[in-house]
Amino acid sequence: MIENKEFKLEAGKFLEVTGPAAVRVKEGEALLMGKPLETNDLVVVPQWRTYVFKATKKCKFSISLTKETTINVVENNVFDVWTKELERLVGAERVVIAGPTDSGKSSVTATLLNLNLRSGKEVSVIDSDVGQNNLCYPTMVCKTKVRDYVFTLSELEGEEKRFTGTITPAVHTSRVISSVTSLVKGNVVIDTDGWVDGYEAGYYKHSLLRAVEPEVVVYMGKAPWWAKGPWELVELPPSPGKERTREDRRSIRKNRYRKALEKCKSFDIDLREVPAFYSVLFNSPEGDEALKEAVRELIGVKPIMVVTNNKKIIAVVPKRSKYRKVKEVEVLEEGEERGLLVGLGNEKGNEELGMIVKIDYRYRLMKVKSCFEGKPKYVSFGSVKLDEDFTDHVWRKPI
Repeated sequence: MIENKEFKLEAGKFLEVTGPAAVRVKEGEALLMGKPLETNDLVVVPQWRTYVFKATKKCKFSISLTKETTINVVENNVFDVWTKELERLVGAERVVIAGPTDSGKSSVTATLLNLNLRSGKEVSVIDSDVGQNNLCYPTMVCKTKVRDYVFTLSELEGEEKRFTGTITPAVHTSRVISSVTSLVKGNVVIDTDGWVDGYEAGYYKHSLLRAVEPEVVVYMGKAPWWAKGPWELVELPPSPGKERTREDRRSIRKNRYRKALEKCKSFDIDLREVPAFYSVLFNSPEGDEALKEAVRELIGVKPIMVVTNNKKIIAVVPKRSKYRKVKEVEVLEEGEERGLLVGLGNEKGNEELGMIVKIDYRYRLMKVKSCFEGKPKYVSFGSVKLDEDFTDHVWRKPI
């Protein structure tokens, strides 16, 4: 059920709108994340997002809303503090935005981008949140040049993409860091993920900062030890906006995977010709018939393929085999790889998301579903697997 309401706002006051909603300026002038709004300007507020409109002149707003929409008129808001601090950072070469989950990082990123545009500065944005990436898809780090005002990073399309193979940086910290640093060129604002608590998170985040070498780090809240270093540190009050649940985040990822893959075609990749990165099976010494026979004695099934890696034996067995589990052999059943995400790279190192349909281990032929165009120069294997409905799971077996 959608209804319409009107709100009048005195100059200097704020209108907080949590979506879904559509907000039109009927009279007056306002400011939203660094962009001036005039009469008849329309802004769509997405679900789970809170937009804060500041009346720079006496305003009247018309809002289309649902039962999930929340609206508040307030005298003060953190956006005033944010804007004042961020105006100082316009033109900075490298700015990293960090902080806890749902603390306002993306809104601060968008505001800084808009302030750069108002000042006539060229700027790009990197989204390094591999779990909730707004510029492209989960498991990826992406960059794009900003050409127009933006209120949420999901309005942008990633132009340069790197596949990290994970939805949490804790799994592949080095892959995430190398992906981000490969994109840091020119004036950039880098939005980060919300993993900030604990030693492992701090070690990862500080390593990322040292690799990026930012001019400024903006932290949402009281900055922890790892945010300090040979750069300017700016602390901003966090957003009081709505916090998304774990299920909200999983639902967002499912929709992003569906958008990335549902309408793509399937095609074959010959792994004898195309390099396979981050793969144990396709980059380890393959066992001979004697080793296969020895593995058969251990597990009761003759493997299709067997490799050794760090004294560990990994065996691929036929589908629905009744094999014995033994500590000496890691077993992968043929067909288990279905749904595993991969990155397909071109000659410039730009990568597109793909999903394994099946692998013929005998001939090293892999069928992949992807919107990649042309023949990939390489394949990068990941650690995330999708069900038929695009629900994701962490993949813990070697491949």
